[in-house]
Amino acid sequence: MENDRAIEKHAEIEPKQRIIFDRMIGRVGDSYLEVVNQLDNFFDTDRTGQSEFINDNWGNPILVKGGRDGYGDTPCVLTAYEDFVDAMDTSPSDTGGDNIFADCKIDGIWDENGSLILTGALPDGHATICELLGAHACAEMRQLTDKGGRLYLDHLTVDGFHLPKDGIEAMGFVYRDGDESAFLHDLWDNPEMCSRPRFAEKALDMPTEEYIMFHDGVKTEFQITEVKEDSFAYDQGARFDVKVLTDGHDCGNGRFCADLDEAHGFCQQFADSVVGLGESLDDMCEDRREVASLAQDVDTDNRDQEYNNHDNSEIGE
Repeated sequence: MENDRAIEKHAEIEPKQRIIFDRMIGRVGDSYLEVVNQLDNFFDTDRTGQSEFINDNWGNPILVKGGRDGYGDTPCVLTAYEDFVDAMDTSPSDTGGDNIFADCKIDGIWDENGSLILTGALPDGHATICELLGAHACAEMRQLTDKGGRLYLDHLTVDGFHLPKDGIEAMGFVYRDGDESAFLHDLWDNPEMCSRPRFAEKALDMPTEEYIMFHDGVKTEFQITEVKEDSFAYDQGARFDVKVLTDGHDCGNGRFCADLDEAHGFCQQFADSVVGLGESLDDMCEDRREVASLAQDVDTDNRDQEYNNHDNSEIGE
């Protein structure tokens, strides 16, 4: 009995890196200092610019999570900074600071579906070691919400961040003196307390999320954007608009979705349809039978050889 039911292939789609700065290729019209100033205005604590209108968390402390490898390895650390400039500090490590990018030169900044990722390379003095070991620092930057910022700043003193000995109750747990690291990690993991900056979307007018896949030499991109509140689609319950691009051209196969989960599901289903169905069960079994038959023939030949080489003489002969 034949079974022509096909095995579905699961396509691999990856978040698209929206490059903000790359020291190797640069960004047209922007120098490193211009990019840093733009990010500083976006995160800034002074509340003197226009970023307050596009960044709801504008002015709140920043959390940076990451580590270094390849040269002077350090484990992944999570540190809080009062502002963007402190978080980007690249001053020498012998100054006693806790900056993750100490001794580094920032060489890459990109947005990955709202997450802001930064990389730093060791200075020219370590170029040979850096090249051999791939030494670099890599970290993700997030910003505390107003709620998370108040909770953190309530326990920030001139001597640093310290929790009281008698403890505080927050995020469903009780934290006491000595629990500072756990407290910061829980802040990081709680969207109500700490959120991804979404810099590319808010400041550069890029889609909320973007994904990309390659199949048979063709590039397929998925762009997910929020639906505007004053639109007909929003009134009908749509919150996200998904567009599908083939080699940079809108192929007209998009969809309005009620939430991000539905948008993600549509992207995956479309990607799977591009990859197509796999071989049928019968074809797969036939292939496996051929492989098994070949393996059996090889095994038989090996056994015949072993038999010919085997010493069949009786003990004592």
